[in-house]
Amino acid sequence: FFLLYFCVFMACFDMRAPRKSMTFLVAFVLTWVLGGNLLATVFSSVGPVYYEVLGFGDDFVPLMDRLHAVAQISPVWALDVHDMLLDGYLNDGPMKGISAMPSMHVGSCVIMTLYCFSLRRWLGWLMLTFTLLIQIGSVHLAWHYAIDGYFAAVVAILCWWLAQGLVRRFSPIA
Repeated sequence: FFLLYFCVFMACFDMRAPRKSMTFLVAFVLTWVLGGNLLATVFSSVGPVYYEVLGFGDDFVPLMDRLHAVAQISPVWALDVHDMLLDGYLNDGPMKGISAMPSMHVGSCVIMTLYCFSLRRWLGWLMLTFTLLIQIGSVHLAWHYAIDGYFAAVVAILCWWLAQGLVRRFSPIA
């Protein structure tokens, strides 16, 4: 979240590259509206963590067993969040968000990566490394299937492209 807040803050207040900042902000909103709301509803699914619990089979039991084994050595905060979200879903609690497709973890990172590339190439490469780690981590922590991240990356890139066009067409920024 720190990187996300930092990018949004920077885009809102850094006037050195207003068109790039506006593209980031529009792309970010589009990615969340289209990916995080519309597509998450259309392709509603649950991540591997909930696969067995919701009666889809035991394909991901070894992954969950491994996460619990690691948690015996060092805390895995994701397991507590998994439980909180499942409890909210099953018991009509305030936290019900268990939609996995598309991965907005990855989608948000891709938008930030594109923004960073537009500012400085080295910063873009650094952010791309972070994005790849988020993709790998989201799968290994059982939040998402790999396809959720790939799909989110495509959605984010399309939203970035659309945002560039919208900013060019409608922005009074020179």
